[in-house]
Amino acid sequence: MLKYFKNFFYLFFSLLENSRRKGLESILWLFLLATVFSGCASYHPRYLTPEAIEEKLAVPSTEDICIMAGSLDHPVLKPIVFDDRDGFSPDEAAVLAVLLDPSLTVERDRRLLAGAQLLQAGLLPNPQFSYNINFPTGGPTEGLINNFSTNLNWNIKSLISRSARVDAASAKQAEVDLVVAWKEMQVAQGARMAVYQLVALNKQAQIRNEMEQRLSENVHRVRQAVLNGLLTKLDLAAAEAAYNQAQVALLQITQESGQQLLTLKQLLGLPPDYEIKLQDNIELMDNIDISQLEQFAASLETRRLDLLALRQGYNSQEASVRAAILTQFPIINPGANQSRDFGSFYNAGPGITIGLPIFNRNQGMIAFERSTRKQLFDQYVNSVFAARLTAAKLLKIMLSLNNRITISKEAVQVLEKLLQTYRQALEEGYSDVVIYYNTWGSLAQKRIDLILLKQQLADSRFAFELAVGIYSMEGMLQ
Repeated sequence: MLKYFKNFFYLFFSLLENSRRKGLESILWLFLLATVFSGCASYHPRYLTPEAIEEKLAVPSTEDICIMAGSLDHPVLKPIVFDDRDGFSPDEAAVLAVLLDPSLTVERDRRLLAGAQLLQAGLLPNPQFSYNINFPTGGPTEGLINNFSTNLNWNIKSLISRSARVDAASAKQAEVDLVVAWKEMQVAQGARMAVYQLVALNKQAQIRNEMEQRLSENVHRVRQAVLNGLLTKLDLAAAEAAYNQAQVALLQITQESGQQLLTLKQLLGLPPDYEIKLQDNIELMDNIDISQLEQFAASLETRRLDLLALRQGYNSQEASVRAAILTQFPIINPGANQSRDFGSFYNAGPGITIGLPIFNRNQGMIAFERSTRKQLFDQYVNSVFAARLTAAKLLKIMLSLNNRITISKEAVQVLEKLLQTYRQALEEGYSDVVIYYNTWGSLAQKRIDLILLKQQLADSRFAFELAVGIYSMEGMLQ
């Protein structure tokens, strides 16, 4: 860099000397214009047109998605072989969400901003050139010539803090990369969770649909029994009320399932009318081995991308404090000047301008940067504390859900045996149809309760994986 400016000074004053001797002022000005405008960027408009918006929102082809999924670059998420012909798996939905979710496009744009800031931090200030000319206009002007002076200087103060500024911008860029990766991981886990929630709703809808059909048959049987004098109209009213409740419950769960499907499409970055199908073999988990998970909670700050991002942000601020302290040094502008007086005498020499740090020694900015550093330090400590507490809470929640699921499964088995007994008694004439269908309704509700508990366990599992900074516990336990 210093060699460049040395050559610049030499070339400039050589041209100036030629212009004085040969009257080639135009050469000097052409040189200055070429120097100033040689590296200028040009303006290219980008309008917010409907065509540009639709092109951005268009869903890529399956071939393009397969290529992108196979070349996914992420510190936690791994590339996968994408094949949706048999429906979406939870992992395929997660990767598709990372690839297509429009909100992540906005987050990734922050990388461009961070890169621009890093570029700007490394740039040095431009040298300054001044040229003055004076014309003799009064007094004895005979024999006098025009007086001119030129000056070229450069503020070298920025060199002192350049290294610190570049370090701050570099750490800031690393922070932004980790924040974007954390957002992508959150979206991926959200998509996986949405898949399991949709599976749970579909399973509930199947049970509700079966309940509605069986209770419809029950109304028919009770009505026939009333006609035969075996049951009363009060029994018929109770059967019809149970059937109506089953219809309402089926409509409600069907609506919830449709809304969850739209939520999943939104997470996947797909339009509302896009047809998607889940794989048929997706099952809800009914137990999680808690004993192996405490190891993840103990070292979560070494994996969680948002905590790693906070560390990089703190490193960036540490460099900003150093840059602010270095900036307290006074302004130093070395340069060179040349002039000619009215008597055609030339003189040239070096010059330097130094600011006197009497009033402003950058005290305010130093105090600001130090306060910001303290705030980031406390924020990191608080985030680690909150993450550890969240992981501990989720471990207890999953342990409780394991126990509740075990009890619920046992209750389902008891009701299944009881229902089988009532069915046999009904066939042999020792029981009535009302008791049988009431028992069957209790069994169906227990099955729905079990599905809800399994869904809560799945939600807790994904929340725990996020809390400790991993994508899949199975992959970590292998």
